[in-house]
Amino acid sequence: MDQIKHNYVQVDGLKLHVAEIGSESSPAVLFFHGFPEISYTWRHQMIAVANAGFRAIAPDYRGYGLSDIPAEPEKTSFADLVKDTAIILHSLAISKVFVIGKDFGGMVGYIFALYFPEQVAGIITLGIPYMPPEALQQLQTLPEGFYMRRWQEHGRAEVDFSRFDAKTVVRSIYILFSKSEVPIASENQEIMDLVDPSAPLPSWFTEEDLETYAASYMKSGFLTALQIPYRSLSEKIAPPNQDPNAPIVEAPALFITGEKDFFFSFPGMDEYLKGGIKKYVPNLEVMYLPEGSHFVHEQFPDKVNQLLLNFLMVRKIYILFSRSEVPIANENQEVLDLVEPSAPLPSWFTEEDLETYGASYTKSGFLTALQVPYRSLLERVEPPNQDPNAPIVVAPALFITGEKDFFFSFPGMEEYLDNGIKEFVPNLEIIYIPEGSHFVHEQFPDN
Repeated sequence: MDQIKHNYVQVDGLKLHVAEIGSESSPAVLFFHGFPEISYTWRHQMIAVANAGFRAIAPDYRGYGLSDIPAEPEKTSFADLVKDTAIILHSLAISKVFVIGKDFGGMVGYIFALYFPEQVAGIITLGIPYMPPEALQQLQTLPEGFYMRRWQEHGRAEVDFSRFDAKTVVRSIYILFSKSEVPIASENQEIMDLVDPSAPLPSWFTEEDLETYAASYMKSGFLTALQIPYRSLSEKIAPPNQDPNAPIVEAPALFITGEKDFFFSFPGMDEYLKGGIKKYVPNLEVMYLPEGSHFVHEQFPDKVNQLLLNFLMVRKIYILFSRSEVPIANENQEVLDLVEPSAPLPSWFTEEDLETYGASYTKSGFLTALQVPYRSLLERVEPPNQDPNAPIVVAPALFITGEKDFFFSFPGMEEYLDNGIKEFVPNLEIIYIPEGSHFVHEQFPDN
């Protein structure tokens, strides 16, 4: 993890820690952590997206991690976190980002997308989907011992946590939140008592990871973490002029959940994900990871990284290159922005195909793919002793092109294929496939 850099941004007199990796000229991906996490939670994903050609940025919220603690932690709000984010992005000269949020970090991401829709290219959340205010209020109908209700009670969690050191508190929460059952204490029991002291850490969470989290909370304490999110859930989060009948977030969206995530077992959650959520996030796709817990990004980093890169790049490239128009972005637009949020995959390209490609690029990244061919096109490719008047290739040759291939519509391409190309490949035959795209071999394999 040494390649991740650590910087600070001044916001309202506070030094906010920002972890970062990747070129400043690359498209930006902004990561929001949850609780009991800090920016360190995104270590696997930050490196993966940076290797794929993105700039990864993960701040610690005020009062979390290596960031300064506000003078009055009990007054911290979601609005503060959104404002902090806007200032951080401005200070880094970033005008548009892909947003990725875990747990209540997903809430921060969606609120940011509500207030600054023009800055959000897409949004991915893990652990918690978009939750409208009425759904959050329904959490109050759960038993009194429900962990959120207990932690909303001023003073109770403070006393509960104070019985242990920070390392034990984080250890217990990681064990507790890795289970598939909703944490609910009995009347005379505290939330920390739900964890057997002899219970081991999850196999994917190391003692080194625990030490990193513990050192952070030894510095910051838990006051801000209890205030935000738990004691701020009633905060009004929609912009004042939000149309209640309009979709909340129209950007492309993905929700990743482990099938063993305790949040997934909340009453009505399954039905909400299969239907009601589209009212608020119409361009949402939901992906389920078998055996995945609430910390699925740390538990199965390779699988999550694959889904992230599928969303960020591979899906859009296949959609874009399947069209007949040459992809040309405007001055203030990125090429992948040319793909509409709701655009489906081509009918001949399956989700299984996408998973296979995504797995490959999760491993390799896109740096070599950008270098060859795109950044090597001016390279001298003919042998040094090539006779400029001789044909380049005299072997029998065949060129197959779809009539709807965007490359076929390049200026002068049709004339070149009809005439000029034979100067270089004299024994060439050309076959045109009607309706064929740039991926004609996958589109019409039998032809």
